[in-house]
Amino acid sequence: MTNNFAVDDQKARLQGIGGSEASAVMGDNPYLSAYELARIKMGLDEPEVVDNDFVHWGNDMEFFYLKKHKIRKPSRTYFYKDANYLFCHLDGLNAKEGILYEIKAPTFQSPKYVVDNWRDLPKHYLWQCVHNGLVWNNATNKIDPLKTIQLVIVIAPKPLVYEIPFYDLVQEMGVQYFDRVNAFWMDCVYDKLPPPETKRDMKLAYPSVNVAEYPEASSEDVINVKILTDLKGKKKKLESSIELYSNLVRGSIKNFNGLSLDGEIIASNKDTKSGNRLLKTFEIKETADEF
Repeated sequence: MTNNFAVDDQKARLQGIGGSEASAVMGDNPYLSAYELARIKMGLDEPEVVDNDFVHWGNDMEFFYLKKHKIRKPSRTYFYKDANYLFCHLDGLNAKEGILYEIKAPTFQSPKYVVDNWRDLPKHYLWQCVHNGLVWNNATNKIDPLKTIQLVIVIAPKPLVYEIPFYDLVQEMGVQYFDRVNAFWMDCVYDKLPPPETKRDMKLAYPSVNVAEYPEASSEDVINVKILTDLKGKKKKLESSIELYSNLVRGSIKNFNGLSLDGEIIASNKDTKSGNRLLKTFEIKETADEF
């Protein structure tokens, strides 16, 4: 995965899960379901690029709030070290005080934004706070860990500011998030869709078919499609295993030209004319001692 990318870099975002997608994984996003997100991550659907007055309003409000309160907005992408498919971009950061800022700018007022306890805030806001806090804490490995996430909702007549203790947030939501997001991402890697649940999901999962363009498959066609799908799944797992064992063999060879067994070369990692080291392995003959 790239070390850094812009917030709107859609191609890079397909390689992992960002904070704005956390609530979809958990089933608490009113605009995007886990099924829809999985289809995007697996390349079945294109991500929707939204560029309208509402988006510009949100960006402007975030900019003015940060500027007014002299809050720094990091330009880098943070990755969770132990699961680097988890990444985040932060709205604001005060690393010295251990505060992350998450800024929302809805275009209309609603009672759901005015609560006595931060636990009653919209879930899709809270899941983003969980995700960003966990990723930043792990990515930076600070001696003084994250203390607070300040969730700011910029609406008239003045912004609503909620101080969320990160420890409490993790204790209540963090554990189940890790389990769910890891399972979700592994399913995406192996092309396994979650079950469709919403009406939008059902339309995607079971679209009406134009038989003039998609004629009914014969029994032989069905068998061929099943075999091909199975082979593609095995190929993906095999490629992952090949990469793993290639790295292990390269690690054993290190600065040598290869490895040998009983006077015969079993692995070679010599320099090519282009200057690259090319790893080759050869069949190992079985001996009588191995039976």
